[in-house]
Amino acid sequence: MTLQEFVDGIKGDAQVGQIGDNTDRAAADIIQKTNAGMFKVWRYGAWDWSGQSLSFTLAGGVSDYTFGATVGEIVILGKPGKQMIIEKITQRRYREWVLDTTGTSSDDPRWYLPIGRTSANLLQVRFVNTPAADVTIEGWAKNRLTKFAVADIAGTSVFPYFPEEMVDVIYDYVLG
Repeated sequence: MTLQEFVDGIKGDAQVGQIGDNTDRAAADIIQKTNAGMFKVWRYGAWDWSGQSLSFTLAGGVSDYTFGATVGEIVILGKPGKQMIIEKITQRRYREWVLDTTGTSSDDPRWYLPIGRTSANLLQVRFVNTPAADVTIEGWAKNRLTKFAVADIAGTSVFPYFPEEMVDVIYDYVLG
């Protein structure tokens, strides 16, 4: 289903706006509600079609890492070749670690703390146990979701993030 078919279907089922007219208020409202529905579905889980594998090098002596623009949420991190998961910790647990440690480094980060987003809206984490030397970290992340704009209606041939079998869930949400 194309975005144009999606919007026209909503207009027809809800009996609002003019089918094929992407400049009316109904089209703008449908796109706004569609974006809200997509974000809601996105938050529900780490869908197998929504992810990407990660592999990066954390430089020795560095504890903070900024992910690229396509990473929306970390699912799991670990060190390759070791049966070790790098676990997500809370601000409280991080603060306890800071107070209890002498600041020693290790070859293996044990935890990571989400520290927000940069001014460019990129996800950042802080690794606990700053590695003394470069360390490779692998994992899995959810792809970041991109909102639709009204201008996308005529030019978008598919829902780029969601497989076809998920579009009806968003459709039902928009019809509400």
